Parts: sequence; C-alpha cells; structure tokens
Amino acid sequence: MGASCGSLSGFERGAHPRQLGEPAPEFVLTDSQRTVDLAKLRGKVVVFNFWASWCPLCLEELPSLEAMQHALPQGVVLAVSTDDDSGA
Repeated sequence: MGASCGSLSGFERGAHPRQLGEPAPEFVLTDSQRTVDLAKLRGKVVVFNFWASWCPLCLEELPSLEAMQHALPQGVVLAVSTDDDSGA
C-alpha cells in the first residue's frame, strides 16, 4: 500500500474542522466480533484512532491511547485498524 503514515488532522495546519462542536453523524461499525453504534455512546467522549500495524508512529501511540482510556472512564477509545484482512 502506498499510503504514508502520519496525522491528516486539520489541527496540524492550524485550521479547525467545520464540525467542531457539532454532534457526530450517526453510524455503526461492525467487525467479525462486535458492533459499535455511535448512538449508544451519546454523552461520552469518543476518540477514533485509525491505525495500521505497518505504521511505526501508530504503534508508538497505542500505549498513550490505552492510558487515556483508563484515565477517562466517561470516554471510549475506538481503534480501527486499516490493515488488509488477508483471511477474508
């Protein structure tokens, strides 16, 4: 895959997303083991982290995301792997 590893956040450039302060759109994520419905997490702080096992910076930040999950019981960290599933 030719994608580069790094943040694509507008915060890196000093810009702010237009949606800042707005409710997130409703959606459901499903994998082979579970389903996460954003509507059921309403009222919680939700952090989405898109990562891949081939990305050294992604792997480096995983312990800090785990620590954040433990420090914020009212929050939810959802880590979504972008790796290809060769078993599918």
